[in-house]
Amino acid sequence: MEQNKTDWDKYYQKPYITARYSRRISRDRFFRFLKKYVPRSEWGSLRVAELGGAGSCYYDYIQKQLSPERYIIIDNNRTGLQMMEEKIKGKDNVDLLDMDVLEFDGKMELDLVYSIGLIEHFPLRERQKVIQVHFDLLKPGGIAILSFPTPTFLYLITRWLSKMLNLWIWHDEIPLEVNDVIQLMKPFGAVKETKILWPMILTQAMIVVQKFHLKGDSAPNPGCHVAEWQN
Repeated sequence: MEQNKTDWDKYYQKPYITARYSRRISRDRFFRFLKKYVPRSEWGSLRVAELGGAGSCYYDYIQKQLSPERYIIIDNNRTGLQMMEEKIKGKDNVDLLDMDVLEFDGKMELDLVYSIGLIEHFPLRERQKVIQVHFDLLKPGGIAILSFPTPTFLYLITRWLSKMLNLWIWHDEIPLEVNDVIQLMKPFGAVKETKILWPMILTQAMIVVQKFHLKGDSAPNPGCHVAEWQN
């Protein structure tokens, strides 16, 4: 792992050159998962949390498509949170929690908790805690969606070229193997589906997990499968 930290202030002020393209791909897959695993009849009453969501690129679309009852963002980057404060003026269904996700220790019984590009910025021990927070926030049966880079050849060669051109900005990013992340989530829920988002070039994986209904549940859903990107 590299020693430098990602400069999130700089990232929020000037997103990476591929951000518009990659966000569209990620967002499209995210909403396919929502339509598949969250009943449309519940959309208007959903209670949602985004971890690491300062400067969220999903917020507007979720508000427009889902009209959630409550939308909570947990992050400790002031630049991104200030951007969100401007965006949510006049809306009373949004809460911005200025705190390190590692310090969160509460329960909220939410319907949907998600993070896009978060867990890969933590070493293993802290990554376990961040993943656990997703499920601490969820009600039994609630849905978690996590997206993170995975070290395919395409990812590795693109990252190497970015470094050679001095364009790489995610200095503490650790690309994660899908099965390693699944192992960390097994105590908390059943993996419903995993998708590799190949068109993003800096290849991402996205995993859908349903929190166990009962403490002590452990077996993953037999319908779980890992699939390649499909349009």
